Amino acid sequence: MSTPALVKSALPFFIVATMGALGGTLAHFLLALPAGVSEIDWSFKLPVEAALGALASTIFIFLLANTDRNDASRLLALSLISGFFWKPVIDAGANYYNKIGDAGDVAQFGEKTNGIQKIEQRLSTGNLSDEEAIPLIIDSAEQLNSLWGSIEDRNLKSKAARNYESLISGINNEDVKKVIEKSISAERLRQIELYTQEGLLP
Repeated sequence: MSTPALVKSALPFFIVATMGALGGTLAHFLLALPAGVSEIDWSFKLPVEAALGALASTIFIFLLANTDRNDASRLLALSLISGFFWKPVIDAGANYYNKIGDAGDVAQFGEKTNGIQKIEQRLSTGNLSDEEAIPLIIDSAEQLNSLWGSIEDRNLKSKAARNYESLISGINNEDVKKVIEKSISAERLRQIELYTQEGLLP
């Protein structure tokens, strides 16, 4: 990419970040001025809030809102506002990021439950011996245990719990069920049961 093209592609980010920094700066001034100019922290809080404003505007414009960058007046106004209200915007961005991560974890959770079902089927048909199947099942169940702990969104946790319930109800080999349940902590098994029954924890 040529230098002029690179500058052109980076220009919207620079404008958005600059307006966001201005918004963060204004927020600091408006909060500090009622107590007097002496309360303005020029050395730390002001530059930090300007940086947070720049971050918030970038998150809002390019991630949360995906605003049309051709509408200059709207772009500038939203960048300034999102920089001014940097904390809720950054919190929203963090929640958005967490949900993306949770969705990936739930997808992996479903893949692991499907994998265990396939291993159990091969075990029941004699295509795998106990010595081959059990370590594979333990490994997958331990990964289910880890993935459950990393999912934060309540609706996605309910989906993972239903996947687990479907796995257990579809297994006929009681020894395999015991291996799975021993590989998952008692507290997480209790949580899974609650999510399966009620969709949420009390």
